[in-house]
Amino acid sequence: MGKSQTIEEQLAAAQAELTNTQAQLTTVSGEKTALDGQLKAEQEAHTKTKGELATVSGERDTARAEVAKLQGEAKTAEVRAQEILAASGHPAPVAVTPAAPIAAKSKREEYAAITDPVAKARFWGAHKQDIISGK
Repeated sequence: MGKSQTIEEQLAAAQAELTNTQAQLTTVSGEKTALDGQLKAEQEAHTKTKGELATVSGERDTARAEVAKLQGEAKTAEVRAQEILAASGHPAPVAVTPAAPIAAKSKREEYAAITDPVAKARFWGAHKQDIISGK
């Protein structure tokens, strides 16, 4: 059989266990306080972000409305311009399509187009190989 403890020894052991438990409780309480602070900071950041999102969303909606208004005004201006042209007796403008790119002349074509004999001789001297090859 084991050694039995006196009541004083049992009391001292219980007090030591109580002190240890109180220290653990203090540590856990401090950790909880720190976590509560972090949670509060995150909630404030979340609230701020929601406010910024609402502001940006409002600005976006305002910009969309402005674009729609300007597009409507552009159509109105186009119609008004057509009415003014029609009332003044001018025909409606014709749609213009871009012309095809102009091909560069070959050195042979440039040489053939020169009418000044001196300029033609200079051009020949500078571009003889390209003229002969047709470049």
